[in-house]
Amino acid sequence: MRTIPVAGFLASVVLTSLATSQSLMLTHGEVVHAVGDAVAALPGVSVGGTSPFSVPVIDLGGNLLWRARLTGAGITAGVNDYAMFYGRTANDLTMWLQRGGAEPSGTMPGVTVNYLSTQWDNPRLSAENNRLLFGSTLAGVGVSTANDYCMFYGPIGSMQVLAREGDPVATPVGAIIGANIPAGQDATALNAAGTALIKVKLTGGGVTVGLDDDGWLIGTPGSLTWMCRESDLLPGGALAVHSTLDGFRPCMDAAGQVIFAQSLSLSLGSTPATAANNDAILLYQPVGGLSVLVREGDLAPGSGACSFGTISSGSGFCYNGLSRGNGFYVFTNTMTFGDVTGPTNDHGVFAGQIGGLLHRIARESEAAPTGVPGEIYQALFPNGTAQINDRGTVVFISQLNTGLPFASDTAVFMARLPYGPGDVQMILREGQSVAGLPAGWVIGNTTGGGMSATGTTWMLNDDDTVLINVAGVGDPTAATFGVPAQIAWDPQHGARLSAMQGETYTIQASAQVMSAAVGTVARSASDGGNLSFNAHGDQASRVFFTGTVPTAIMRNHVGSFVGKPSSVPAAGGVAHAFDIDCGVANAGQFYVVLASSLGTRPGFPSPLGPQTVPLNFDVAWTQLSLDLMNTPVWTNTFWFTDANGRATASFNLPPGIPGLVGTRLHHAVALFDLSLNSTYVSEPSGVRLY
Repeated sequence: MRTIPVAGFLASVVLTSLATSQSLMLTHGEVVHAVGDAVAALPGVSVGGTSPFSVPVIDLGGNLLWRARLTGAGITAGVNDYAMFYGRTANDLTMWLQRGGAEPSGTMPGVTVNYLSTQWDNPRLSAENNRLLFGSTLAGVGVSTANDYCMFYGPIGSMQVLAREGDPVATPVGAIIGANIPAGQDATALNAAGTALIKVKLTGGGVTVGLDDDGWLIGTPGSLTWMCRESDLLPGGALAVHSTLDGFRPCMDAAGQVIFAQSLSLSLGSTPATAANNDAILLYQPVGGLSVLVREGDLAPGSGACSFGTISSGSGFCYNGLSRGNGFYVFTNTMTFGDVTGPTNDHGVFAGQIGGLLHRIARESEAAPTGVPGEIYQALFPNGTAQINDRGTVVFISQLNTGLPFASDTAVFMARLPYGPGDVQMILREGQSVAGLPAGWVIGNTTGGGMSATGTTWMLNDDDTVLINVAGVGDPTAATFGVPAQIAWDPQHGARLSAMQGETYTIQASAQVMSAAVGTVARSASDGGNLSFNAHGDQASRVFFTGTVPTAIMRNHVGSFVGKPSSVPAAGGVAHAFDIDCGVANAGQFYVVLASSLGTRPGFPSPLGPQTVPLNFDVAWTQLSLDLMNTPVWTNTFWFTDANGRATASFNLPPGIPGLVGTRLHHAVALFDLSLNSTYVSEPSGVRLY
């Protein structure tokens, strides 16, 4: 980065307030697809009918994938009425698969795809490298009930068969994949490198039902291997996997390591497990295979000589329990023995690093850092609510003291390394007002459902940004209140309203009122974020409305740097506008907006400070964004933030430049002070030229 002169600019700073009294979705949201929208590939066809959309997923670049239902000319229910879509905005969508159409690998002549909600509604996108993991039922030539389930893999337009019912497996010899292949997001994983994980059932080849017929396959097309199979001996042979696979929500990282909850055999192995120590969290590593990471009966750290009780398995395991690249993991668990006196102090939140120490972060009955003396963690919520990112940051939720009002008895906590008592902070609590809510409104409701375990959907990304759906916000002086909403929290801004039922949006030139909390997928994306909330703060949602447009797919962004629209014509003429909001702590700082077409990881070190700019240095585009800052191409991209740490800028592609269709750019903003010390670097924001 070249040195930028600063003399003379202070006199020209304009400090204005851009304070908002509405949600981030209203400010930053984009409608990607809505009921009633025409389907460009099918004249006379539009989106409509019951269950018009699945909940979308999103990759690191901000591309969305979802299923839609079709209606109109030539559409017959049960024949060709569902389709899969991919894109960024309403202007660059691709319908890449339709019910009744040819299967997408092109390797099965005469075979078509048939819609099944548990398959089509649960796709996975890799964060990078444009990989899709997608299950479908098949029909047509040569298809029977013995081979009509298939998992597809790869880039849209050149997909491959990952696994198909009836296919042979490498071991045991003679065994084939039997029954349906579960395609739900609790039974799959896909990382940025393209490593896929699926759960299958076997038949034939000496396989015994109820003993060794279930397993997890990991890898890529043509190179799938067993991650774990019922009755497998762990290395060393002392222990074995139970004859029932009970681990769901497996968490995979960028290196292909996987953690999952699984019980151990009471009869197999040289020293079989007992009923007192047969639950475990298992670790799979590409080199080394399976090992026990945490086991029932192990000493629980920092907890008065207590031992771990039953390890939560099945759907109780964490949504996002393993970090992207640094091997951090988190789980909640019960404890026994030691100083456990019963259900009031038998539950804790634990985090560690693979190959390192395990730490206890919180425990029921101990003091909670709420700022109110005497308040304790009364009940730590399990069922996937604790999550961890690549910084080792943990977020968890707890009910506070018995006897507190329903509208203030639950709080959200964030713990950072090294997880000491001073490293845990409360970031959100029922009874709290947040920016964007109407005056006098708070989180929580009089029936206790504001942030209840059943009313929350958690998402945490690598920037320590949190999204949580809450069951209720409203005026606490009212007899009852409980408007569904979504709250965002990040280190620069604290808590803000992300979206709320009752807000009015303009869709298809008419007013539509949000009628429910936004629908998202909290399962791990194996990439420092969740399937509906990526590591850069982009969010994909299914939103319901009252009015002429009952449902829509929307995108939102939570963070300090928003660029929209998320795709612009390669022919030029449409501005890509930046909303810079780095928080009050970054008021009056120099800022510069940088660009790259080479992606965001690993980025490059800021030449002015300790931060990493989350862009890969691009000789063409990065240098252009510096050379053409504060010009008609990159407008107002070098100036000062205002008194709230905010500014606006834009990228305006000139017309007549050939060869840009399909180019994907990312921008980020870097801040520095009068001494040219870098003070803050934002997350990146992407745009596609179509």
